[in-house]
Amino acid sequence: MAAGRPPPDRAPDNRATVSRSTIARTAFETTCDLAATLAECSSGRELRTGGFADDVAVAGELDVSTAVPLRIDGAFAAAE
Repeated sequence: MAAGRPPPDRAPDNRATVSRSTIARTAFETTCDLAATLAECSSGRELRTGGFADDVAVAGELDVSTAVPLRIDGAFAAAE
């Protein structure tokens, strides 16, 4: 990598980030089983191997939460 150039995932114009988000959106929109898709992707397998299988399972749940955390002044807070 040339001196002074950011690595590809830190490109100033966010091309790599946009590509990843496009891939994630496409995967989400086309999967029949979100939980299985997440569990079997490379990151999901890595997390499961590292002892985070429950976290991967929770990430694959869809339309189960009645609330979301709010980030206020850099910290998560309960909604009022």
